Amino acid sequence: MRERGPKNQVGPRTLRILEAIGLGLCTKEIASILNISPKSVEHHRIVLCRLFGTDSAYLPRLAHLLNLAPVLPLLLLLCGCKTSTPAPIA
Repeated sequence: MRERGPKNQVGPRTLRILEAIGLGLCTKEIASILNISPKSVEHHRIVLCRLFGTDSAYLPRLAHLLNLAPVLPLLLLLCGCKTSTPAPIA
């Protein structure tokens, strides 16, 4: 059986899901990118809501406040996935 860390720690997968939420991706998109079930994504959303004491609607704002959203496009690029994030304005 896998050992669990303290309840107030966020694991790497939960962090990736928070990053994806910050980019505005829906549950099915996140599940597809991370190769997990949509039900797993929903579980991680619940974990995040409980951890931060917030509603799911505020998770994208939270990701931006924590400055996590800019990390995911790089991760997607490295794993060969395409992203629909807009190009920077020149």
